[in-house]
Amino acid sequence: MMLRRVQLIFLVVCIYTMSLEICSAQVVFTNYPTDDVIVVIGESVLFHCSATSDGTRTPVTWGIQTVGSGAPDIFLSNKTFRDTSTFVSVGSEFRSPLILTNVSKQLDGAIVFCRASDTLVVHLQPQPRPVITVLCPPNITADSTMESSVEGAMLTFRFLISNTHPSSNLTVTKDGQTVSGGRINIDGTGLTISTVNRTDSGNYTITVTTLAGSDSISFYLDVYYLAEFSNFSRVEEIVQGNSFTFNCTP
Repeated sequence: MMLRRVQLIFLVVCIYTMSLEICSAQVVFTNYPTDDVIVVIGESVLFHCSATSDGTRTPVTWGIQTVGSGAPDIFLSNKTFRDTSTFVSVGSEFRSPLILTNVSKQLDGAIVFCRASDTLVVHLQPQPRPVITVLCPPNITADSTMESSVEGAMLTFRFLISNTHPSSNLTVTKDGQTVSGGRINIDGTGLTISTVNRTDSGNYTITVTTLAGSDSISFYLDVYYLAEFSNFSRVEEIVQGNSFTFNCTP
């Protein structure tokens, strides 16, 4: 009873002086990861946090602040995150792991933090706090899988890629062989052959690869060209009534 009375008097003095943070004991957080987290949609991610106040472990809870939301979601027990498929699991109160299972796109850009409570104040994990980046598998589409061109012309095969990020990688193969540089170039919107050659006919496959997976699209290129003829140019003498053969090779 005496201890409670002392705590109450101490609390009244702190409130009167508006110095709760000063009156409260310092809380030290140990958490990981401390850097931002990249996770593929549908996968899981794990966070750890513990807190001590004057050398004594303090119970911790978890908060998730999503982009554009108001107050953060505070998790005291296992539950589904809002109306998404993500399930939030929390462990023991003194060393509480946070596990996000089947991560949804809604958590992209969310800030994860833990908080600890002593007698007077709720302490928040100090900055910086991990930010979640949710990646979706890439998708590549095109309007056609057949292209044709006249030899000597320039050809551009257009496509559309979604769910890319700075580490995305594009590769091209022709009839199973990797193609790079020279007359054939590729960027995020199309494959261009600067001067089409008859040898460019064949099956092309474009593949986009990211940390979340890969996707491919193929098209066939048919090149039209003028036939070239070679024949005899010398004058031939033919005896009337005899046979003679003319050769013409395209």
